[in-house]
Amino acid sequence: MAARRSLMSKSSATPRPSDTDLRWPSANPINEARAEKAAGLIINPAGHTTTSVAILDALLAMESPVVEVHISNIHAREEFRRHSYVSRAARAVICGFGINGYALAISGLASLLGAKE
Repeated sequence: MAARRSLMSKSSATPRPSDTDLRWPSANPINEARAEKAAGLIINPAGHTTTSVAILDALLAMESPVVEVHISNIHAREEFRRHSYVSRAARAVICGFGINGYALAISGLASLLGAKE
């Protein structure tokens, strides 16, 4: 967490974490980010990666860049996990770096947004 805060302060971005652990796909945090005109969005769709058209639709409505993060390498997993609906709306995808993928996503999003690091 401290590393993420450090990265965020270097990028001059203000994070607004939204950790939802829902049993069904919810586009609410995405729609809130869009309504608030968030500069960008980092998402780990987890189990909804391969199933949620609702999340895809919400992400496609975003005008700012989206970075998709997966802790594991989804391409090294079962065949059905290799397709991501979210990737269609994502500007970048990071997978297989464990929780370090979040730091990479923050750095990458900051770079996409032109933040000085």
